[in-house]
Amino acid sequence: GRDAIKHGLIAMVLDLCVQLCITVGIYAAGELGLPELYQISAMQAAMPTYGTSWAMGVSYAIRIVGAGLVGGQQYFAFGMFVHSMTACGLAFAVLTVVTVIPWRRALAFGYGSQACEFASHTDCLPIYAGMFGDGDSTFNTLQASFNVFAPAAGSYSLFMITKAGLYACFDFAFMAWWAVASLFLVFLPGILVASQVYKTAAALYVAMYLPMLFLAIVFYIKLLVNLRRMNAGLPGPWKERERALTAPTGPAFGPRGQTWSNVGVSQPQRDYSSMQPDGSTALLTTELSSAGI
Repeated sequence: GRDAIKHGLIAMVLDLCVQLCITVGIYAAGELGLPELYQISAMQAAMPTYGTSWAMGVSYAIRIVGAGLVGGQQYFAFGMFVHSMTACGLAFAVLTVVTVIPWRRALAFGYGSQACEFASHTDCLPIYAGMFGDGDSTFNTLQASFNVFAPAAGSYSLFMITKAGLYACFDFAFMAWWAVASLFLVFLPGILVASQVYKTAAALYVAMYLPMLFLAIVFYIKLLVNLRRMNAGLPGPWKERERALTAPTGPAFGPRGQTWSNVGVSQPQRDYSSMQPDGSTALLTTELSSAGI
């Protein structure tokens, strides 16, 4: 019970760091203005459809199947499974880029259609122009911001898959430490440059999801190290879970792995005194004889 609570709290550190990057990025966009905030909101609305929906399913498969393989000490099968799922995730990330980049303008207008209401009011025209451009500005627009949407979606998807692999290894402490490190080493410099130098929604979006790409690379390297240590029989956080998941079995053990003497029940014994040399009992021989067989 205590170990589960401890691991849950440590795993929560990673999720909090990831959400902090996204939340701070949204607030920074709000500080720049409503057009930037609407651009970030439009890309966040498109994220589940073109990024995280399929990655969520793959990550759950790795957590469920992978944890069982690690608990059963089937390290080779676990390695093959993780590599295949990671390759699948990489293929989907490339597919996200291929399907988004050619139609980024259509996606921008589709997910930003609600902002067209600003064009119906004269006072709101600057917000509309800040969203879609006014003919002179083509860089800080929603259409331009969708250029970085596909790489961000692919990075976040790969992050979810590699994170699930380390979840199956029960390597929660490593993920927590590097999540905190990514805040100071990657996100903080990135958000400062994006908000103080470039001051565009695209730059803020890159700063929001750059830590995910960084963590995806770090987690995958750690996953390779864990697989090598598993196959070599070296210790790691997965060893503790192996002892917890491996229950003793056999006729000498009763409920929950306890011996029959520990639970106050004598071990069941079979009477072999009447066993015949051919393996049948004397009683069975008598019954068959009386039946004429």
